[in-house]
Amino acid sequence: MNNDFYNLLNKYFLGIANSEEFAELEALISTNPDACREFVEYSTLDADLRSFALEGREFNGSQTKQKVKSKKSRKFPTWILSAAAAITIVGYLLMLPSQSSIGLIQESNSKLKAGSKLYPGTFEFESGSSTLKLNSGVDLNFSGPVRFKLLSDMRFHLYKGKVSVYVRESAQGFRIDTSFGHAIDHGTKFNVNVSEDNSIRFDVTDGEVSLHHKSGKENYLTSGHSSIMTEESISHFQILDTNGDEAIVVENPKRVSTDTKREMFLMVKNGSLGFENSRISFISFKRPNKNKVKSASLTLNYIPIPTKKGDRQSMPDLSEFVVYGIPDGPNEQWKRQGMTWKEATNLQGLQVIGRFKLKRETQTKTITIESGLLNQFISQDENGELSFVLTCKTPGGKMIHGFASSKNKEVDGPSLQLNFQ
Repeated sequence: MNNDFYNLLNKYFLGIANSEEFAELEALISTNPDACREFVEYSTLDADLRSFALEGREFNGSQTKQKVKSKKSRKFPTWILSAAAAITIVGYLLMLPSQSSIGLIQESNSKLKAGSKLYPGTFEFESGSSTLKLNSGVDLNFSGPVRFKLLSDMRFHLYKGKVSVYVRESAQGFRIDTSFGHAIDHGTKFNVNVSEDNSIRFDVTDGEVSLHHKSGKENYLTSGHSSIMTEESISHFQILDTNGDEAIVVENPKRVSTDTKREMFLMVKNGSLGFENSRISFISFKRPNKNKVKSASLTLNYIPIPTKKGDRQSMPDLSEFVVYGIPDGPNEQWKRQGMTWKEATNLQGLQVIGRFKLKRETQTKTITIESGLLNQFISQDENGELSFVLTCKTPGGKMIHGFASSKNKEVDGPSLQLNFQ
């Protein structure tokens, strides 16, 4: 056992442990057999020492050491240790004044009862959600399945599930513990998700959060930044979306469909076989800062566009796609609306940042481009705008290829992940 545990024991037996420290000791004893054994043995030793004092007997250090040694050599079954610890804790609780509530269950459609007062302890539910309002000025919204332990109105431990956290100015310094480290809030809104594989994701919506991995490594996240914490490491990244900064250019405007559902797609097509229906799509991401990027990945979701029966069969078995990066300069000023084929940026001279191929029968697929070319392109950016052109190099028949746009309600649109370490 480490020094922190023995410090808690010392405070407990001196009667100076506060409610938060008592809750932490209780959690250790209930989950760690070694801690449970140490607690029982020290309880016995404490009782012996008090007996010496009450009987007026002389304290003999060597005799006591021998007695402690003999007691530590005993092997108690775990259930006996747990029962002894529980009895001792209950006795201690009876001597304490009633605990004050640390908050309120504000809303709930889980097994937690809305309107009930909150006290330190462990909570768990498999479905539904609950919003807890802590006295310190923190709102916690949990989504099941979830398990967590409230230690005080300034600290809790998340074992599994999702929580959205809103920390007011009065509660800056609020702490969330996890299996691999903890987070300290600095006045913000953020989300934490402990997944089934035990990895922990932090997403900062607004404000600042500092992350502290058990290895000693730290990350400082600001608005829009995220991190995934595992037992071995802690990452730092930011995911950007286009926010509608997209455009589709059609070779023959007369062939443009008036179907509004088509706004859900970024369309590409090589119509050099004579159909005159070529299409290319433009996307752009705004980079809010110039933090040094270690690596990046561009993600696109391929989805079929509704077509007439037989259109797919007119396509080649395999189609190749190319994504270009538009460097800083006038070419980045492409028209977001009403751009004609002649006004579109000339592809010659643009930087190829990735290529991929898709089979004719492909229905849906997530495409992730990770390359040194993409990393180099981003490292050269100076103005905070990252624009790309999506094209198809393989001549095809009547069908048009589709990728989810930011307006698609069923599939995620384009995203760009920037990794900072």
